[in-house]
Amino acid sequence: MKRIFACVVAVAVLTLAQSHRADAEIGKFNITNHTQRSAWITIYASSNVPWSIVSSFCLKGGASAERNFSNGRTGIYEMKIRAEVKYREDCAGPNLSDTYDVRKSSGGPVPASAAVRQHGDSDNFYIHFL
Repeated sequence: MKRIFACVVAVAVLTLAQSHRADAEIGKFNITNHTQRSAWITIYASSNVPWSIVSSFCLKGGASAERNFSNGRTGIYEMKIRAEVKYREDCAGPNLSDTYDVRKSSGGPVPASAAVRQHGDSDNFYIHFL
């Protein structure tokens, strides 16, 4: 009887693990830097609290990047994108500007792309979901 119970539990665990993997969706996030400055980009996601970092990387001025992420079984309800605009091209050193944008889902998917922009020739930078 114990062996039968152990087999049933093992099958249930394997079935649950397979369905969890099947439910996990791979998302793509695109970001474009429309400025001449490099920016350290951090993408956060939350199904609830707390936030988790999906990706972080240096994005040079004028460049674009695409990042893949898994939103897991519960889906992503909120995304935050942060751009730390840098003085140096290699993203080292202090920030010239630090800005972010947050989007919440109202039942549908959260935006899958964003852009870093600059107000005219000023040192005023911003990032926004597209």
